[in-house]
Amino acid sequence: MRPRCRPGEVASPVDGVDGPRSGPDAARGVPWVTASVVTLAALAHFVPGSAEILEYEREAVSGGEAWRLLSGSFTHWTDRMAAWDLGVALIVGLWLERRAPRAARAVWLVSSVTIGAVLWLALPDVSHYRGASGVASALYVALAIGLLRGGPRRARRVAGAALALFVAKVARDALAGIPLAAGTLPPGVNVLWEVHLAGGL
Repeated sequence: MRPRCRPGEVASPVDGVDGPRSGPDAARGVPWVTASVVTLAALAHFVPGSAEILEYEREAVSGGEAWRLLSGSFTHWTDRMAAWDLGVALIVGLWLERRAPRAARAVWLVSSVTIGAVLWLALPDVSHYRGASGVASALYVALAIGLLRGGPRRARRVAGAALALFVAKVARDALAGIPLAAGTLPPGVNVLWEVHLAGGL
């Protein structure tokens, strides 16, 4: 049923999608999860000693520090790495959470859990890990798929190109093993394309 309008007014088919939200609906549309997680991850990077407590460290996880399986995805090796990872996660996460709040919040949680599981189960030789690139990949792919399924024609074309670009980047990371945007990493730290792929899947 279409909403009734007074003369001179035009009804919006779905309030909050084609028109402005108000009241409780507006509050639910605020992307607070993305803003909060990115802010906490930035603090974890800049507060001395935080990254060491939160990074994925296989030996520490074996000793009972299981939180590192999740928190490792929100620590970083360098300022440039943090800026790129968190910048992408912020932009894509805000966009996705405004479009589909429940889906976005699920992606934040499920992707961090999945990445921790991949590190622990599939990559036993990785002793340490830091980086939000896997979670950012998950948000990026989720947004692209959402636009591909329900966006206008132009958005679907852009989303298709974005997915192709993601596949190309993962292939490039797997072949080259050199960071594309994160810059120079500490000695012994390599790009883990498996994490990017796990996030995207």
